[in-house]
Amino acid sequence: MSNEVCYKCGRSAQFQLKNGEWCCSQTINSCPGKKKRNQNGVNNSRYGKKPWNYGLTKETDDRVLKYSIDCSETKIHMYKEGEMTPWNKGLTKETDKRVEIGSKKMAEAKRGRPLLKNRKPISQSKYKRKSYFRNQFKRYLYISWILPVMKRDNFKCILCGEHQELEVHHLKPYRDVFDECVKELDFDENEWLVWGQEQIEALLLKITEKHIIEIGITVCKECHGKIDPHREKFCQKKRDINETE
Repeated sequence: MSNEVCYKCGRSAQFQLKNGEWCCSQTINSCPGKKKRNQNGVNNSRYGKKPWNYGLTKETDDRVLKYSIDCSETKIHMYKEGEMTPWNKGLTKETDKRVEIGSKKMAEAKRGRPLLKNRKPISQSKYKRKSYFRNQFKRYLYISWILPVMKRDNFKCILCGEHQELEVHHLKPYRDVFDECVKELDFDENEWLVWGQEQIEALLLKITEKHIIEIGITVCKECHGKIDPHREKFCQKKRDINETE
């Protein structure tokens, strides 16, 4: 047994860290001293003070944004050089339950069931224009409308028979559907910035009900630009941005 004392919690230490100090655990995060709390219930750092980034976010402080980018780049470099290994390397579904849970979630996402748990409500999204706000409702139509339309058309373009880069085209313009739903719910379209969560959920339900399979067809990206001039303009803007970059 070593006579050294842990520099954080005061317990007997068995491991010497790279900085020359002794710790009761081989990893700093496992030391009980890291879990100590002060009277206000805030986690203490090494000297019993609040961390420098306590209460700061990427939006309020540039240092947090800079360090988060640097950390992600460092991790990518360490993975490439072999200095770090993924947590699931060498693990299988039989040896670890986390691998099985992760594989099930990936399979669900590939089948067209997006994980909506981490998505923010539409009312909290950072929209600047009304058109962007209107299009936020489209992402919730994947399971209820887009996927059934693609299944009906056997996952191929009905114009050229292509199986790649498939999209669903509105036979009835989406903007008209949105305006109809707003009128039926008797909402003031000019006050969309102050709509509450209950109003948005009611509008989302109405838009979902209006999207029946008959108003959509499956087309590829190229054919979609031919039959929809607005789509072609959008694709052209993306090409121009990519060329300038």
